[in-house]
Amino acid sequence: MGQLDLDRGSVKTQVWCWTVVLFVVMSRVIWADASTPLLIGSDVQAMGGAVSAVADDDLSLFYNPAGLAGAKRFKVRFLNLSVEASDDLLKSQSLVNPLLAGQVTTSSIDALMGKNIYARAQEVAVASFQGLAVAAIGDVQGLINLSNPNNPKGTLGIQSTYGGQVGYGDTILRLGKKKGELRFGVAVKYLMRSGGVASPTSTDILTLNTSKLYVNPKVTGSGVGLDLGTQFVYRINNKLAVMWGLAVADLGNTAFTNGISPQYSNVTTGFGFSYSGGDVAILLAYDYQRVFDNIDWQLKNKVGIKIKLPLIYLAAGFSEFYPSYGLGLDLGFLSAAYTRYTEEQSVVLGVNPEARNMITLRSDFSF
Repeated sequence: MGQLDLDRGSVKTQVWCWTVVLFVVMSRVIWADASTPLLIGSDVQAMGGAVSAVADDDLSLFYNPAGLAGAKRFKVRFLNLSVEASDDLLKSQSLVNPLLAGQVTTSSIDALMGKNIYARAQEVAVASFQGLAVAAIGDVQGLINLSNPNNPKGTLGIQSTYGGQVGYGDTILRLGKKKGELRFGVAVKYLMRSGGVASPTSTDILTLNTSKLYVNPKVTGSGVGLDLGTQFVYRINNKLAVMWGLAVADLGNTAFTNGISPQYSNVTTGFGFSYSGGDVAILLAYDYQRVFDNIDWQLKNKVGIKIKLPLIYLAAGFSEFYPSYGLGLDLGFLSAAYTRYTEEQSVVLGVNPEARNMITLRSDFSF
């Protein structure tokens, strides 16, 4: 039988373990609808979004802070720029231009009926060392999703979010011979948010009631949020490992002042496998996300694989039962990636799928 080693004293371990129990209980009784992660990287998105168990680098700060226990080297990621656009936006840019110019007319609205217009730009800078990570994030996204010209309904708006996040992950329990480890992590964020997504009535849309068509982008709110996570990693040998993870993002919802829409809580659990041998590394992961959200259970499933080779990586998966895939080029100091995925805009699979494209540029150094 493997002997358990209590890292840094039994008192600390008991405190961490009771904290795990506490956040599991709290995450069960505090939940919300329509939770959307603040950050999903290009490789993770290509894997269908499955990451809670396999996160182990500086970006674990956003996925599962327990994974920061694997981020031991000093690393500075000063460029992590992602740009996204839906297929309908790429095909209908000329139809969107009038709205961007402030020309809100019946014809400009009608031209976008039945289309999923979505765009997002995001930059993240992260510094990490020995399980501690500090990050700054800026995110801007806009959408127009309207249908049924005779009795129109849908959502539209522009939302900006920016702020900072700090987190720490550590190993709190080890199995004999150090084959297995239990990790725990915590992250705190301070965010500023302006604008948001409006859901106007049919009358508001037909009468072009601009006060209801969008959320005032000049109103800004601030909020403080908490993320918690745990992972168990068992190394079968020096090449193969199995992992399990549980993460709660924005515990109890990250509320903003001035009536700005909150960042909703997202509870995720999953497992994964990793293989590393020579020049080849393989990740296989599954997540069950938005555990307590009142949505179609099929939308909660994420599964994917990532194969890392010299200079490139290939990734593919299924997000909400929709296929996703991506390709990345890594030159060391600079990397670039393309990802394609589909996201359901309804709470039921197959009602309103939206295909999206993501391009990411990254630059970092570590030692």
